[in-house]
Amino acid sequence: MEARPAPSKGSHRLPSAIIPPVSSSPATVTALMNRRLSSSYHALILLVLIATLPCMNNFAVGADPNVIIFLTDDQGWGDLGCYGHPRIQSPNIDRFATEGLRLTQCYSACSVCSPSRSAILTGRTPYRNGVWRWIPEGSQYHLRTSEITLPTLLKKKGYETCHVGKWHLNGLFNSKDQPQPDAHGYDHWMATQNNAAPNHINPTNFVRNGQPVGKLEGPSSGVCVQEAVGWLESRKDKSKPFFLTVWTHEPHLPIETAEEYLKLYSDLEDPDLRQHHGNITQVDAAFGKLMKAVDTLGYRDNTLVVYTADNGPEGEGTKGRTRGSTGGLRGRKRHSHEGGIRVPGIIRLPGKIQPGSTSDTPVIGTDIFATVCELAGVAVPNDRVIDSASMSPMFRNEPIVRTQPLYWRNHLAAEQYRVAMRDGDWKIVAAEDLSSFELYNLKEDWQESKDLAAKYPDKFNELKAKLIAHDTAVLKDGPDWWKDEVGIEAKQKSKNKGKAKGSPKPVARDSNQPVQAPVQTTKEPTVRAGTPKLDIDGAIPEIYKTASEYDLFLYVFSPKGHDPIKDKRPAIVFFFGGGWTGGSPTQFEPHARYLASRGMVAAVADYRVKSRQKTSPKECVADGKSAVRYLRAHAERLGIDPNRIAAGGGSAGGHVAAATGTLPGLDDPADDRSISSKSNALVLFNPVYDNGPDGGWNHALVESYWREISPAANIDKNCPPAIVFLGEKDALIPVATAKRFQLRMKEAGVVSELELYPGQPHGFFNKNKGGEQIFLETIQKMDRFLVDQGYLVGKPTDSQLSEVAKTPSR
Repeated sequence: MEARPAPSKGSHRLPSAIIPPVSSSPATVTALMNRRLSSSYHALILLVLIATLPCMNNFAVGADPNVIIFLTDDQGWGDLGCYGHPRIQSPNIDRFATEGLRLTQCYSACSVCSPSRSAILTGRTPYRNGVWRWIPEGSQYHLRTSEITLPTLLKKKGYETCHVGKWHLNGLFNSKDQPQPDAHGYDHWMATQNNAAPNHINPTNFVRNGQPVGKLEGPSSGVCVQEAVGWLESRKDKSKPFFLTVWTHEPHLPIETAEEYLKLYSDLEDPDLRQHHGNITQVDAAFGKLMKAVDTLGYRDNTLVVYTADNGPEGEGTKGRTRGSTGGLRGRKRHSHEGGIRVPGIIRLPGKIQPGSTSDTPVIGTDIFATVCELAGVAVPNDRVIDSASMSPMFRNEPIVRTQPLYWRNHLAAEQYRVAMRDGDWKIVAAEDLSSFELYNLKEDWQESKDLAAKYPDKFNELKAKLIAHDTAVLKDGPDWWKDEVGIEAKQKSKNKGKAKGSPKPVARDSNQPVQAPVQTTKEPTVRAGTPKLDIDGAIPEIYKTASEYDLFLYVFSPKGHDPIKDKRPAIVFFFGGGWTGGSPTQFEPHARYLASRGMVAAVADYRVKSRQKTSPKECVADGKSAVRYLRAHAERLGIDPNRIAAGGGSAGGHVAAATGTLPGLDDPADDRSISSKSNALVLFNPVYDNGPDGGWNHALVESYWREISPAANIDKNCPPAIVFLGEKDALIPVATAKRFQLRMKEAGVVSELELYPGQPHGFFNKNKGGEQIFLETIQKMDRFLVDQGYLVGKPTDSQLSEVAKTPSR
């Protein structure tokens, strides 16, 4: 745990005396906050209560209250000072917590973003409203106009409506082919489809009412609040109520923090930790500006403000910039355990909510819908199932009345934990197909460490039956979009069984899935139009990723007689060259076949390129990392040692391979970041691995983000050992560049070999360019390197070398 700093001079942060330790249980946090408030803030709260006493007696609120829903992205339950974080500075939100109700058991409706957002707007659990998964750009998924949203209902009541920030409720953003925010009741909107680009600072991808805005200055959260405040100030009739949603990008990747907030964490040695913590403070500053505008414009006393997050924190929390805290809860983003779904929740409504109060009543993002409807005097739709329950009884210390249970389903969770339901203090977690269950008592075991199914069979059977019935009803209610991908995934598992019998057909999967247990099905996988699927004799094609409408294949060669159940072999994946613009996986087919003959599991990968998918180098890197993750996630099934996965490639493919071993970022947002994408060894043929201004290849193309994408700029002691083959007459990669890379690797304490070939040009290692002799020489040196690294044993036989010499170069 980080050391708690002394309060800075002039800081508005809550005194450390009222901040509970981040490792405390939710119940302990509540108790400590209440006890510390009674001492340090007793006088302040007492004065506030006296001032508001007339209102508190009758819980009065003005007619048609204004509504602001402020939603952050990937913020953990423990990521604020008022939720016990010992280091993050969040003075504005902490102060806001003393002015309203802090929820200690507030949940998002899903452990990923798009579904959570859809539930807030519709009051319906995601599989009912159709937004069952996070929405990839270009996909068919969207929030349908048949759903009735809060802004649509409130607009009919005379409300003016505005949305700013992340939208992520359609695949075809700003297109006539799918509904945009205005189709869901918003008068004014300025949004992005998903993330701010290129990052949180000076974003360039916002669209205002259908028109691209261009580059904007400042942090994305600040940009959002500036737009929101401008909209509030420009309203002609300020007597009309308003509904405003402000959905920030922070602290979702790609995290980038303004210098003024980084300075607050200058004592932290880890620059990534500074970035994350500063990112939360960046959001806090934006929120503070919005609340100040609300006060200045005279809206405070008649405005409901809800502050919450869409899901738990990204990543492992121990490295990189994804350092969000769950406060000790089990799991993180994409998980069905508490760390993936329990989030900050603070509500302020003067005259209805007691300042400085807390509640451990379980609530969920879906509940915002019914709460707003009740306060605004709008009838909840009665022609469909509404999962939302009004939270207003909680404001009066009365129980919330629910007709539908707290329920979650997420296809990205580990299969045995994809479905969950909470009933009082009890929570049941189930597998995707409801074939296995676990039972927890959250009051006694808030970290979900003890499965009580066997100890309490009656309660277990009661909740099991309830969950099965509810899950069945939910899945029947919404559109069947999800069935296509579930069928693909199930077919993959069935084919995994069939491989033992020699089935050569491809295995399709959702690109985000962790390792799965086999499930039988008869539905064939879908191969999307435009995907170049190859017929490579002896290789098993597997769809390792779906990006937009494209399925991306790995072609896997296994050693003869390999038993994947009993025998875990080292593996390697090769990436073709082609300047990030073109190329074919068959380039490294000879290398893969050879290494399979030597005992490794060897694959050649397709990845997105400019000529086929209109992508940038960033997508090339993201796909390379996804391919390594896929092999690691499926190591058990493929018979792979997950700690010995090498990456190889030539030219731009060498860059992709090197990126898997060196770059900390540029991951696909859809990937399960709990699975490492880091390769354990590198075999690089004239790689374009230096993209910097000093002799780096194609620097002009990546100039704005060259440090982020250049392997040579990201060398440290954790890089994998590497061998590099380079012709001394290579016109693209100077020998000096290669020697500089080798020197940096050695200075970092990493094995780095450089094999130079006099007189040879770029691409010399290909048999059809440099000839058979040089081709075989590079094969043998590659072999020797892999022997040294423990991936191969002994020396190649004459027959193995003879066979690879015969392999045609394609």
